[in-house]
Amino acid sequence: MKSFIAKYWIATITSLTAFLVPVKPYLMIVGTAVVLDAFIAVYAATKLGGAEAFQSKKLKDTVAKTVIYMGAIILTRQIDLIYDMDTIMRIIFGVILLTELRSIDEKYFKLYGKSLFKYIFDRLPNMNKEKDKDND
Repeated sequence: MKSFIAKYWIATITSLTAFLVPVKPYLMIVGTAVVLDAFIAVYAATKLGGAEAFQSKKLKDTVAKTVIYMGAIILTRQIDLIYDMDTIMRIIFGVILLTELRSIDEKYFKLYGKSLFKYIFDRLPNMNKEKDKDND
């Protein structure tokens, strides 16, 4: 009986690992973005409103958000496998990452009055002009 349970336990762990290995980079990037957003939110709350402005309920929401985001990536990975596609998970990943980056940008704007997105997109055409000057 013990070897029967061990045999199927190992098979289950192996199957889960094989399923999650291709998704691991996406999960790590989303997790990093959520943690970065949480750190910036805590910093913004304490800087703008003092220590009393910080609320632990917001961190609970961050945990729930992380579980939902990662669950969505894993679910869409399963859908991609069922329908032999490789795009749905990447689209969902892009939407989640864009949402988190936008949230970080909003908090940065509250802190410093500048938008990171606007700064980056304003610099992009200038970078191309600088490259063209170097090539001439």
